[in-house]
Amino acid sequence: MALCMLLSVFSALPIAASAASSGQCDNDFDTMNDRNIIVIADGAETNITDNDTLNSNPVFADNRIYYYSARNIVSANIDGSDKQNIFKEEKQGLTDNFVVDTNSNGGRRGG
Repeated sequence: MALCMLLSVFSALPIAASAASSGQCDNDFDTMNDRNIIVIADGAETNITDNDTLNSNPVFADNRIYYYSARNIVSANIDGSDKQNIFKEEKQGLTDNFVVDTNSNGGRRGG
């Protein structure tokens, strides 16, 4: 596993000592298309993504991680399994500036 420069950390997972980050893995800060999502939980680091696509803004909600990838929002289990695109098709104009809106019971609204 390549050592990645962690760019930003978000923590909201109800598991002790958990965080997610968008990491720059090739140390070329002039490129944006190769940032990957990394989760650190229980002292272990897990690469959620490993590709040449901009993956950014990881957010924890409903015991899942949500992140921006290729004009879509992806939802996955904390270990990276069960990845699902929120939208059926890419959304032109969609950016990584999104918020996961949950209801009072902890469930995701809309989709």
